[in-house]
Formats: sequence, C-alpha cells, structure tokens
Amino acid sequence: YIRIDRIKEIKAINIKTAPATAEIYTVAYSLKGQSAKVFIAEETEKILKKNDKEILISAVVQNKFRFIQKMLSFGEDCTVISPDVIKKEVIQKLQSMSNGYKQ
Repeated sequence: YIRIDRIKEIKAINIKTAPATAEIYTVAYSLKGQSAKVFIAEETEKILKKNDKEILISAVVQNKFRFIQKMLSFGEDCTVISPDVIKKEVIQKLQSMSNGYKQ
C-alpha cells in the first residue's frame, strides 16, 4: 500500500482520458437438455427457434468474460455457434480447463 501521509509535495499529475470502447458481439448459441427446459431469456437475449429438444438463442454481448462464464455454466448442454472469436475463446477455455486435470 502507499502511505499518503509520507507524500511531501505533488509535482504533477498527468491524467489522460480516452473514451472506453467496449466491443459488442451478437452471439448465437443453442441449448439442449435440462438447460433448454429451464432457460429464461435475459433482456439482451432473444429466442430464435425452439423445439422439444433444443432452443436457438441470439444474445447481444457487451461483457465477453461474463458471457463465457455463463456458457460454461450450461456444461455440455450449450454450443456456441457464432461468431468465431467467441467460439474459439470458449474452446480455448475448455481446453485449458481440461489440461488442468491431466497429470
């Protein structure tokens, strides 16, 4: 930690502000099994197609980390369809998790 009481003099503070630009993705994914049965769409999600076995969902994603964690929480019931950048990141996360169990 920094002890503020030990600062004798502040010469200059350079604060640069830049507008934060978060990437927004439109992601398509499908759910099957129990996850499809209990799924409730959030504000940013839209059910595109639904049948007895599977539902296809479109989601507007601003927080990629939160979205990927949500996809992982569905386990094998979830498949990310597009875009490739999100799909590859989910695959990489699953491979990394799998490697943690290999001895």
